[in-house]
Amino acid sequence: MQGQEREDARDGALYASAKDLYATRDSVNQQTQSSVADALEQHHVDLPKDGTNDTVRRAVNEGWDDASEFLSNTKERPRG
Repeated sequence: MQGQEREDARDGALYASAKDLYATRDSVNQQTQSSVADALEQHHVDLPKDGTNDTVRRAVNEGWDDASEFLSNTKERPRG
């Protein structure tokens, strides 16, 4: 029973950690999209908002994934 409780606690911690990580990534996306919109407005550049936001979202997500892969390749992950 104790083994199952530890497993459940670990799963819960991993879930909470992943949830926080994705919330941070979403926040970065929103902040970057807002910054890009401000810069485009300041420089009088007229681009479609949906396309610009999609480009920013894809770039942030690709950077996030690249960073994760880099860390996975350079850091030893803790053993369960």
